[in-house]
Amino acid sequence: MKKQEDIRACSVGRTLQILGDKWLFLILREAFFGLRHYDEFAANLNIATNILSARLKILVENGILKKERDPADGRRFTYGFTRKGLDLYPITLALMQWGDRWLAGPEGPPLFLTHRTCGNRLEPVMCCRACGKPVTAPEITYQENPAAQKAKGEGMTGKEDLIHRAYGAFSGFKKPARCVIHGDDCPECRDHQQTLARASRETLSMEDLGPITFSPLPHMSPEALAYFLPRLAELAVKNQADVDREPFLTRFIALVHDGPEIDRFRLFGPEQRRVVADTLKFLREHYAGVIQREGWTTEWEEALGRWRA
Repeated sequence: MKKQEDIRACSVGRTLQILGDKWLFLILREAFFGLRHYDEFAANLNIATNILSARLKILVENGILKKERDPADGRRFTYGFTRKGLDLYPITLALMQWGDRWLAGPEGPPLFLTHRTCGNRLEPVMCCRACGKPVTAPEITYQENPAAQKAKGEGMTGKEDLIHRAYGAFSGFKKPARCVIHGDDCPECRDHQQTLARASRETLSMEDLGPITFSPLPHMSPEALAYFLPRLAELAVKNQADVDREPFLTRFIALVHDGPEIDRFRLFGPEQRRVVADTLKFLREHYAGVIQREGWTTEWEEALGRWRA
């Protein structure tokens, strides 16, 4: 069996790290049908509000949807496609077409699409741009990108590669029933437990992590840290701002500052430790100015030294 670090890096895996959830595609489907408001998504999908909020946040954070104030009603927000998001339409059509072919009953598919340009019923076909012929799997050959392989060999992983590797390295850790180290007799920990119980590895948001003065991070159990660490690393390498509008990467540095030998990181093996070290290295290479401006250079150096040891 291949080791995790030898698994093929590809754009499919990177895409699924963002969109590997049914609710995300159902929200996109409704957006392609013209929905723009939160309440419209909630009504059409019959989705729990916490799930809808978390999934919309993922789509906005990843540049697929843009959240803007409704010019017709400043109290409301609209969710519209970015160019990056519109490029997902062929994927949505492909999923629909596959379902129509293999999952529809004898009465046929539930929905027909019409191509406005020609007025005919739409039956999309993927074609080669060069020759115009339809594409099938047996006719395709694969070549690895030498530049990407060179970067991988030299350890120069890009942001998405690092995120993909982080989720892979921690994939064996399941979400624990108890996510905080103290019991419900502590009101603060009770609130944090409820927040983390609602979140998943893919949907943990800045709102869930809260301000630095009231955050579940210091209270996470070793099992919860092993489960949520890929998401925390993702938020850090994307240089996301927390609810206080401060760079989350400094909170990540603070989280891992004392190194892997302390008890809360006792579940981390060599593979997980490499991910943390590579995340710290990435932060310095790409956000040195932020780290210096926030006064975290010394802490970053200490943290990296401990995780590299």
